[in-house]
Amino acid sequence: MINWIHAGPVVTAAFLASVVECVEAATIILAVGTVRGWRSALLGTAAGLAVLAALVVVLGPALGAIPLTVLQLVVGLLLLLFGLSWLRKAVRRAAGTLALHDEQVQIKGPPIHLAHLHVRTMNLLHCSAKRSVGGGSKSNA
Repeated sequence: MINWIHAGPVVTAAFLASVVECVEAATIILAVGTVRGWRSALLGTAAGLAVLAALVVVLGPALGAIPLTVLQLVVGLLLLLFGLSWLRKAVRRAAGTLALHDEQVQIKGPPIHLAHLHVRTMNLLHCSAKRSVGGGSKSNA
């Protein structure tokens, strides 16, 4: 029997991690809604939730067929691999072989105008679509 003395910290950590993910998702939805419009942000949110629900319904029972020790081993190995790559990057930054990430330089840099970025992206997509259907030559880029 599991008691709350042992399960409480694990449940609390999992809950707080889920809250952090919810805040990140809400931030992305707010940013997209502010920049691109609320219709596309809410449609994207609904589509994402529908895909997540479908995956849980389809693949949820399949997790019961996998032995817990195998699942723990796979998740542990993935966490170890990600952690080692972050550690490698931190060691390289500390040794001076990788440039430090200076956020102040990025903040003081020129502002990004999303409207221009959207126009450039649409132009690029339009040119790519023309080429894919044979409507444009390589010299028209």
